[in-house]
Amino acid sequence: MALFLVDFLRLSRFMKAVFVALVVPIAIAANVARLAMTAGIAAVGGPAAAESFLHELSGLVVFVAGVLAMLACGKGLEWAARARS
Repeated sequence: MALFLVDFLRLSRFMKAVFVALVVPIAIAANVARLAMTAGIAAVGGPAAAESFLHELSGLVVFVAGVLAMLACGKGLEWAARARS
């Protein structure tokens, strides 16, 4: 997804590489958040709750948060590149 998004950013090649490198920690943080949410659901509602609709919902929420974080990162890099020039 990041490789698709990077084509739409108005950045130099170096800044595009920075964006792709920044996406890795975003993906790791999103997956850690999903694991924490699933563990919290399991702690409160038991294993059955963790395997229910709530598991799919937590995945969707984390995916949307990750995409929004990527978009914010890309726009922030565009802003920083414009400020430098």
